[in-house]
Amino acid sequence: MKSKKQSNTRSDIYDYENKKQKKYSRLRVGRKNKAIQRNRRKKTLKMVVPLLLVMLLITGISGFLISPYSKIRSIRVDASQDQNKIQQRLPFRVGDSLLLVRKNKDTVEHLIKNSDPKIESVKINLKQINHLLVRVNFYQTKAYINKGKNDYPVYRSGAIDNHAVKIKNNNKTFFLKGFNNRQQIKTVLQQYDRLPKTIQTNIISIENIPVAGDSQRVKLKLRDGNQVTVKDKYIARKMAYYSNIKTTLKRKSLINMELGAYSTPIK
Repeated sequence: MKSKKQSNTRSDIYDYENKKQKKYSRLRVGRKNKAIQRNRRKKTLKMVVPLLLVMLLITGISGFLISPYSKIRSIRVDASQDQNKIQQRLPFRVGDSLLLVRKNKDTVEHLIKNSDPKIESVKINLKQINHLLVRVNFYQTKAYINKGKNDYPVYRSGAIDNHAVKIKNNNKTFFLKGFNNRQQIKTVLQQYDRLPKTIQTNIISIENIPVAGDSQRVKLKLRDGNQVTVKDKYIARKMAYYSNIKTTLKRKSLINMELGAYSTPIK
């Protein structure tokens, strides 16, 4: 009898242990299933979120391209002169796509700059999203060059204007003569800018007078009656001695500063 009771007790304990193991086993499986589900959700989000962002980006770009904000609303030329001419040279018009502006901006700036020798720089910008602003800066006239009966402005870049002008006061400027090479003109003007103001205002003209073996020889005609010959690239350096040399002259003279300095009276 006692043995039978012990057997029943062991059986009950065994059943209890089995039930307990099954219960915990189900809990572990449930936990594993939840972890698997979380991993699946994360993977799904990683795939879906980039696709959603791309779709939103495409939708936003498409919406912008068909909206009025994607087109030029106004065009303004900021220039001290020739605003109408510059605007006519612009290939852009109100209503054109901003993509067209961004794609061709550098090319258009270059074309407008090269369309007129007195234009120093051109900058095209967009203001307030779709308002086009064109800023144009011009060279100051540094000198004039005479061709026939007409005088033409010369700019710091060495370029000569295509349009003749009437000069009101010759005493406030100087002339270039015999120059055809743009780089040589640029060199002469750079040298002129380095001269003291008193020397600058004393110059009537700078003439290109090349000789065999010396293509850089120029002659400065001065308002005080003297003349100076010198190499174009040494004008500023040599003319620094002019004031001292002038005090030694008894007559109006031609001063040769190509090699050293010596003078001969002008007949």
